[in-house]
Amino acid sequence: MINHKQHNVLIVDNDYGMREGLTSVLENEYTVLGVGEEKEAINVIKNNSIDVVILEIELPEIDGFKVLQRIKEINNEIIVILITAYGSKEIIIQALRLNADDYLDKPIDIRSLKTRIRSLLELKKKVPIISENIH
Repeated sequence: MINHKQHNVLIVDNDYGMREGLTSVLENEYTVLGVGEEKEAINVIKNNSIDVVILEIELPEIDGFKVLQRIKEINNEIIVILITAYGSKEIIIQALRLNADDYLDKPIDIRSLKTRIRSLLELKKKVPIISENIH
């Protein structure tokens, strides 16, 4: 079993209440950071060891899908869970195409979120990411 407190979770959501709420329910199990915009998120990712990003798709200054792409360019091993209040089949398909690791609709079921984070971390431990540069 993984000692999850050793893992760092970054919450990217412009809604302060959502960031604080998610932080409060996750901080007993993980080290949690929260930011409200893309530039802060990218800075945190570049300067810290982040294992999981919970990313709101509907950010005010930039499309969350662009942030997802940027995160994966920086470090493809970071687990990214997309969240939104405006879910649709098209959004889920686009998320999967852009290598999101999971997707949740708001309001978020906390038990489901915790289970998914735990499962994705366990999977990552068992199946290391294979470099896309291998021919």
